[in-house]
Amino acid sequence: MNRRELLTGIGAAATALVPQAPAQSKVIKYCRFKNGNTVAHGIVDGDTVRQLSGDLFANPKETGAKHKLSEVKLLYPVEKPTKILALAGNYRSPLGKAAPRPNPEPFYKPPSCLQNPGDPIVFPPGATNVHYQCELVIVIGKTARQITEAQAKDYIFGVTCGNDVSERIWQNDPKIKYVQWWRAKGADTFGPEGPVIARGIDYGNLHIMTRLNGKVMQDQNT
Repeated sequence: MNRRELLTGIGAAATALVPQAPAQSKVIKYCRFKNGNTVAHGIVDGDTVRQLSGDLFANPKETGAKHKLSEVKLLYPVEKPTKILALAGNYRSPLGKAAPRPNPEPFYKPPSCLQNPGDPIVFPPGATNVHYQCELVIVIGKTARQITEAQAKDYIFGVTCGNDVSERIWQNDPKIKYVQWWRAKGADTFGPEGPVIARGIDYGNLHIMTRLNGKVMQDQNT
């Protein structure tokens, strides 16, 4: 598993990711933004973005340039991840009374599905039953291979918000019986992410909420 990979985890409109308890250290919010011809990573500090240079995952440096947050366009925060892995059946509310799976089933979403926060989700031709699903997205910060469960947290760069957009007919049509979910969940724009990667928060105690036209549709805690 290479750095810059995304794991969509706890499972649109709008999603919110909020600490439920005081952080153990200072929270740093990284973003990727565009301002004119400039595309770069930065640190969000109140209503200001402090521009960075270099690799986000390898001790980037501040350039000294600052931008008003209101004047930049925020992009999905990780550029060109090598893959996006997701887990099915891994949180309580959609399971209802069903028992959790002993090993949640992984599946892929292609990087081509990524969309910037606030940009439109485009329904592909033939899509008739498109659903939102808010997610905790784990950003892997360095190459990981054959690591233990205890070591896993040391490879997490931070977390961000995601929307696992899905066409449910393509996913679960009983007549066609699709084997793979790549079409249902991998269409262009079916993976909005962002707007920031948060570090320094307790990943195991985060509030995740989805609102559709102001109405709360999902409300969970990691």
